[in-house]
Amino acid sequence: MLPNPLSILRRLSHNHSPYIELILLEERERLIEREEKLREGVVVATSTYTSASSQTSASASTSQTQTSTEEYITQTIDLKRFTDSSGKHNILSINNKGKLIEMILVSDNNDYGVIIETESFKLDRTYSELSDISDYVDSISVFQDGSNYILSVYDIKFTKFDFYILINSKVTFSRIYAKWEELVKKE
Repeated sequence: MLPNPLSILRRLSHNHSPYIELILLEERERLIEREEKLREGVVVATSTYTSASSQTSASASTSQTQTSTEEYITQTIDLKRFTDSSGKHNILSINNKGKLIEMILVSDNNDYGVIIETESFKLDRTYSELSDISDYVDSISVFQDGSNYILSVYDIKFTKFDFYILINSKVTFSRIYAKWEELVKKE
């Protein structure tokens, strides 16, 4: 399997070269665009099934066709200037099938942790622990930009999703942004 180009570029960008950052941004936009094009053909899926009535003869059998479509809608949250000194805060809770496209937290302090829960896994780590593993995990990016501490979580599929922030001391988040797709069934 080929390595993820975003992971390679992220490892190269530790010195925060503006050229690497630009390439990383362009590559990410290209991958998102490609994914959206692929999703356009997959997002609206139609399932059709046929059942024959077994109580009538073969010449008089009837067929029933039922069609259901699935659509994904895109939703966002954008919190600005969220400040607290301690506690566990539920930032996002989704109880439908979907995909987290991206969640970004920008803070003035890294003395906090996050809990991400889906139906198949639970991640409970501090910012520092996430920083240690972010080079090895494709869906997490952690870095410092000047006086801002940035945590980005992206590309997580789920049928149930919860995101919590555990604050240990006073932390101000200048921005908490999330974008996700959620399944809407229509019949």
